[in-house]
Amino acid sequence: MNNDPTIELTDALAAGVFRAGLKAGVLNLTRLIEWADLQMAAQAEPATWLIDLSIAQPDQINEIVAMLRPAAAGVSNEVIAKAGFALANLPAEKSAKSAGRLLLGLTQYELHSEASADQEELNRLEEAFTSDAEGTIEAVFAFAAARQNPAVRAFFAPVVWDL
Repeated sequence: MNNDPTIELTDALAAGVFRAGLKAGVLNLTRLIEWADLQMAAQAEPATWLIDLSIAQPDQINEIVAMLRPAAAGVSNEVIAKAGFALANLPAEKSAKSAGRLLLGLTQYELHSEASADQEELNRLEEAFTSDAEGTIEAVFAFAAARQNPAVRAFFAPVVWDL
């Protein structure tokens, strides 16, 4: 069961999350194609973008990103960011590079509408990270881990955002 009622698990959300992940360079295209194949097998009439994604080639990232834009219409950046937290494959070894990548990916979205406390905390973490404040790397991962959503993660399996 989805423990966040603001996240409706739809093909449009998937398109938005995939577009954001591809733009950020945190998605494995092979897993993405596998997800599309699973969805096509489960749907009587799969959307055109699912079919296109299923036959995509690794050198077509820009074309895929462009193709996903209209499929993601109507999905807010806030919901995409929340789903991104769920998909973040948080590494066991918490490095400055992976923490910075996570922060960069998450701060691209405005979370102010329903999650102002999240946005304030994210802004504080970003400021602390850029000034090399002690303990920031752990705090970034704790922030993301607290927002993991098993139902969203299951919906997108096997896709994760690799940091």
